[in-house]
Amino acid sequence: MILLVTLPTVTNNCNFNSFEWWNGSKEQSSQLFPNYWDELYPVMYYMIGAFLKHNDAMTKKLKNKKLLFVGMVFIFATINYFKNYNVPFSWDWATSYGGYQCLIVSVIFFCLLLGWNVKSKKTRFVINSVAKYSFGMYLISWPIDIVVYKMIKILLPKYNPVLILPITITIVFVCAYVCSIIVTKMADIIIGRLGSFLYKFKNT
Repeated sequence: MILLVTLPTVTNNCNFNSFEWWNGSKEQSSQLFPNYWDELYPVMYYMIGAFLKHNDAMTKKLKNKKLLFVGMVFIFATINYFKNYNVPFSWDWATSYGGYQCLIVSVIFFCLLLGWNVKSKKTRFVINSVAKYSFGMYLISWPIDIVVYKMIKILLPKYNPVLILPITITIVFVCAYVCSIIVTKMADIIIGRLGSFLYKFKNT
């Protein structure tokens, strides 16, 4: 599945119909390999996470995780900087959610978290809580993204979006976290009452 999802993000990352072949968006890139499975990236990440969680030996074999993480972020940042130098940033296959860059960085980061010995109860509670509601956060973050970024453009039209990116990401994260808790609690109540109703109905 990793090959099916991420291989096209390597091969289909250039626009060979243009003189500046290295710079091209998803729509402009030359399709050298079928990308039918691109939308399965959430399943891919789930399967990778489940595999690493139940195979601690794999994460322990990976040495110098912090250095490797910083190194990969620096390398990809450099690639994207020169690839988009002096032109508007293009959302291409390499930087997409299922792209090879996101895959490598996220897997190393997940291995870092698995090897992190958290002693603080508060920190452990926050991590467990975010992990518990992460799926709901993922589902609801898209509409929150749209609303927050539009509001930021209206309220702060003169500010560079890149400079205030940490603020917008924090706002989106917190809003998605709170909304995920609310929706999950409501779903649990509805499912619980529906289960009780069906049980009573079955036994009448």
